[in-house]
Amino acid sequence: MYKLTKIGADGAALSSDATDHQVVSVERDLLAHPLYVANASPPEPVNWKDAAAWAEGLTINGWVWRLATVEEAFLVCDHNRKGGVLDPAFFNQVALGWAWTSTQDPDDSGCARFVNLYGGDSNWYGQGYREQALAVRASQSV
Repeated sequence: MYKLTKIGADGAALSSDATDHQVVSVERDLLAHPLYVANASPPEPVNWKDAAAWAEGLTINGWVWRLATVEEAFLVCDHNRKGGVLDPAFFNQVALGWAWTSTQDPDDSGCARFVNLYGGDSNWYGQGYREQALAVRASQSV
C-alpha cells in the first residue's frame, strides 16, 4: 500500500484536488503511523549543515521538523511511478532531484546520504555539496 493525503494548516486531511497544502501524509504497509512530509524545499540548493538548519527552522502547522533519514526518504518515494518517484499533484513545492537526508556516513563524518527525488536512488556525498532537502515532522520515526 502507498497512500498520500494532503494536510491543511489545521492538521486536517484535505481533498486530493486541494492546492494550498503544506504537508503530505505518506502511508505505507511498513509504517505503523503516517509519515508527515513538508511540501517545501529550500529556496536554493544548500549544503548538508544548512539543509538541517532549514528543516529545523520550518514552522509549518506549528510542528517541529527535521531532515528525513535515508530510510524515510525512500519510503516517501513511489518507485512504481514513471517520470519521477514523487507525485507532483501532492509534492508540488518539493524540488525534484537530489535531496539531503540526516543520515551521515559512519566511516566518514564529512559525508552524508542524499536521495534522488526524481529517480529514487541514493548515494553518499561530501557535506559541502549543495543540493535540496527533504523535511519530515520531528515527533515521528520509522
